[in-house]
Amino acid sequence: MAQPSSPGKLSVDLKDAIDELLKFTIQSHINGNSGLDLGLSIDFCSALLDDDDGTSAAVSGTATSRGNRPPQPLYKLLASALYGDIISGDFSGVSRGEDSKRNGEWSAQIMAAATELANIFSSIEYDLHVQEPFFTQLRDGLKTVEGRCARGFYNQIQPGALILFNKCLVVRVQGVQRYTSFSEMLEAEGLDKVLPGLESIDEGAKVYRRFYTEDEERSNGVIGVRISRTAIQPCNYLAEIISPNESGS
Repeated sequence: MAQPSSPGKLSVDLKDAIDELLKFTIQSHINGNSGLDLGLSIDFCSALLDDDDGTSAAVSGTATSRGNRPPQPLYKLLASALYGDIISGDFSGVSRGEDSKRNGEWSAQIMAAATELANIFSSIEYDLHVQEPFFTQLRDGLKTVEGRCARGFYNQIQPGALILFNKCLVVRVQGVQRYTSFSEMLEAEGLDKVLPGLESIDEGAKVYRRFYTEDEERSNGVIGVRISRTAIQPCNYLAEIISPNESGS
């Protein structure tokens, strides 16, 4: 579920999301999710994500059998470089051999993907966060309703709006319904659509109680936001930038 102290915000900058988006893209490739194939070895991708828990040897000041490591996961360094290229539109340093025509086609493909990625983020209207296992359920299309207290920006959410979850997953709002309580919402929308895996309305209501007090629920009311994943995700375009298909090969 979301952090209750963060009632979402209007729009999101790609700069603020590129780290998590790249991490999600690489992890999806490793796990075989979302049909992503970066054309990179699993070992290489795992190394990019290595030490993302903040316990790397470089941080602790000790060496390992693999030698000194950078002070942050490699994917964050790559993300920073990718963001710079996307914003500048300069991929001139990228080439594939000495075939100038092929390199030109490849550069154009990368630029097209970068433009589409930037366009997606310019269209995002809300930036929200959910915890596991609910994020995975959103990703897999199992969770199709998001429940929140009806306060702040949540009151502005309308059908058709694009929401970015966890800086990497885009959904489109299909509808918004107001309720007096989370229990009422869970019963009306269906527990399996709001909180898949739970067995009772009472159990679901207790999940929300971890984030909202009874007074907050009673004074603000509740909204059920019906959502569906967009067909093309930011990770698809980022995957094209990292490892574009070779046209004509």
